[in-house]
Amino acid sequence: MSEERLVEKTFAKKVKIIIQDEVNCIVTGLHPDHLMYFYEEYGIFTDNYFFTPKYKIGIWDGKIRYFTKEGHTYVLLLDEIVKKVVKFGYKVNIEDRRVNNYCDVPPIDATYLSGFIDPKTDKPYTVRPYQVEGLNELFAEGFGIIIAGTGAGKTTINTILIDHYGKNHNLRSITIVPSVSLIGQTVDTFKTFGLDVGRYDGEIKDLKHQHIVSTWQALQNYPQLMKSFQVVVVDECHGLKGKILTNLLNEHGKHITHRFGLTGTLPKGKTDSMAVRIAIGPVRYVIPAHELIEQGWLATPNISVMQLDDIERLNELYKNDDKISFDSETAFLQTDSTRLSWIAEYLSIKAAEHKGNVLCLVNSVSFGKKLKKLLPEAHFLYGKDKQKVRKSVYDLFETHNNLIVIATVQIAGVGLSIDRIFNLVYIDGGKSFIRVIQVIGRGLRKGKDKDSVDVTDICSNLDYSRKHLRERVKYYKEARYSHKIHKVTYH
Repeated sequence: MSEERLVEKTFAKKVKIIIQDEVNCIVTGLHPDHLMYFYEEYGIFTDNYFFTPKYKIGIWDGKIRYFTKEGHTYVLLLDEIVKKVVKFGYKVNIEDRRVNNYCDVPPIDATYLSGFIDPKTDKPYTVRPYQVEGLNELFAEGFGIIIAGTGAGKTTINTILIDHYGKNHNLRSITIVPSVSLIGQTVDTFKTFGLDVGRYDGEIKDLKHQHIVSTWQALQNYPQLMKSFQVVVVDECHGLKGKILTNLLNEHGKHITHRFGLTGTLPKGKTDSMAVRIAIGPVRYVIPAHELIEQGWLATPNISVMQLDDIERLNELYKNDDKISFDSETAFLQTDSTRLSWIAEYLSIKAAEHKGNVLCLVNSVSFGKKLKKLLPEAHFLYGKDKQKVRKSVYDLFETHNNLIVIATVQIAGVGLSIDRIFNLVYIDGGKSFIRVIQVIGRGLRKGKDKDSVDVTDICSNLDYSRKHLRERVKYYKEARYSHKIHKVTYH
């Protein structure tokens, strides 16, 4: 039934909304037609639901429900739900059972960190204008999200966020980062600005501090830890689509009033973006990468798409097939020796340039090892490498000019903070919006001798790769990144 028809209905019109905690609430007293309206309105198809066995056999309709048939829903959806309830003619009574933990803090200005010296300028640290604006939007509401391009200084934003609540109200915070490598990076920044900080991961459990940095992977083994915090910050919060992370915030952290998210981009999928919204809240401030580039805060990316002509070679291998499967195409792209040799030579040429430091991101360990074998001078990093090993290799970018580092996208595709990447190369990049934008972000940080970055998108002209490239080109255009496609014959 349409929303307009539902407005016309007449009946006893009193609704009670019980707010149970910072996350959950229940709406009672709705007419069955209105209850079904909200049930359907907040039922969202998951990505690729039609491939799931439950959908195929008819025991699931493919939707995740954010408003149940019993009226259970989420506090951070109430603003829009209440507006519709009122539009339907109800009088609303709200029973708020939350413990009032909201703490007001004053706005900040550019001098907030002036007691510290900025190593890049040797002058007192100045908070950037957009950082001040974004933080004050969060402080005014007490929760929400900042979207800022990679290199915008989100760890500095995080530092001020938790420090301001810590100093004004002695609140304890937990910052959740997506990987162990980012724990060390974040802890180092917090310490630089004088915060009392500890870390919680698989190796170190240093909890006797006001501020803790951890990963969802570590916290899943001790979710009760969430009960000891009053502020939570989710770095790269687009990852909230994962069930473990949402459970940490929505169940074990449901008492936390001040919840914040920082990211370079939010997921495009409706269910994924809704997961972020119900756990943290709305976007309060946006500063896209192209604006940061125009303002001089980020390096300018120059994207070259190197589309390799793989059709003829692969047709020789699969000449009896009308269409090559996705698995066969992927296997070829990951194993063909001639293709690998061309890529290795390309990396060597880029590294030999005047400013030749290369970070090359790959999708699999086996492919990375094959590439490394062809490039003895290169370093290869993947999940099994200890944190100290990864850091020692990443630190080489600061002192070298012709370095080649090959790393899996799983460990280096998000959050990695290195200034002197002159060449960013990623191979067979797929079609994930989040991954593509995050990967390019690894090269956008400006350095003392860097104001631009050469980005190379190496891909194929085979069916699935060609489709994926079309998606990536859409993302480049959306992000306002200049790009040029080159057709490459390498046989």
